Amino acid sequence: ELNKIDFIKYSPQTFSPLLSSDENEISTGHCSMTEDNGKLYLVYHGRDKNSDLSKDDRTARICELEVINKKLVVTKR
Repeated sequence: ELNKIDFIKYSPQTFSPLLSSDENEISTGHCSMTEDNGKLYLVYHGRDKNSDLSKDDRTARICELEVINKKLVVTKR
């Protein structure tokens, strides 16, 4: 049996995504987190900033994560 949960959307002032578009890449998509030798990594889809959005040129990407003040933070992209 599934348990129903309430979804609460955070306001822009409190919403802090782990990963989002920046000056180098856009369309950062769904992701998975993994750990290897004590280091955390986020594997995701993205496009280069100058991407031609008319074709599917997404690539798999990976970045390193750290826990800083009990919060996950992208440290190396």
